Parts: sequence; C-alpha cells; structure tokens
Amino acid sequence: MTVLDDSVLMPICGNDRDALRDLLELSVQETVTMLTTLTTAWHARDFGRIADAAHRLKGQSATIGAKELADAAAQLEVWARRGDEGTGSPALLDAVSRAVARFRSEVQRRLG
Repeated sequence: MTVLDDSVLMPICGNDRDALRDLLELSVQETVTMLTTLTTAWHARDFGRIADAAHRLKGQSATIGAKELADAAAQLEVWARRGDEGTGSPALLDAVSRAVARFRSEVQRRLG
C-alpha cells in the first residue's frame, strides 16, 4: 500500500513544493501529537479519548492521502467506540504506531 497518495496530496498543494513541505511538516507534528494522545489514553483505558484522537488522525490522514494510516486509525476508532477492552487493543494501537512510523519515514524521504 502506498504511504502517501500523490493523487490526493498534490492537488491540495497546487503542486507547490513549498506548500507541500509546510503541509507535510505540519502533518508529521500533528500525527506525533495524536499518537502520544492515543498512547496516553490507551494506558488510561479512556475509550472516549482514544476514539476522538483516532477519529482526528483518520480524518487528517485521509485528507492528505495517507490511506494506510487513515485505515489503521479507523480500525482503532471503531474498537474504542465499542468500548471493548478485550481483543485487539494492543495490536490496533501497534498498527497505528507502525503506520505513523512509515508515514514519518516517507515524509522524510520526500523532504530530503
């Protein structure tokens, strides 16, 4: 799966490299902040905060074409909204964490 879909990302920036750089740098900052929020909320078993942060991460990621990250966040959001402490929680949070790492790596590769 492509980490960043240029067909979604580039029209947002009007193919302006400076705007692209600014958008990606801001997106990385926000993504790291949301991952920290998710991790803190997960340890507290605060399903509402997990769902809210996962929803924000899903939306931000989908908007810029980070489909893998958006999909991982969507799965975590669904789990949190169910409030199911049973199966899946560590694996879902790990999936989001791995998707964030791949996103950050791709942004670094693109920005040099």
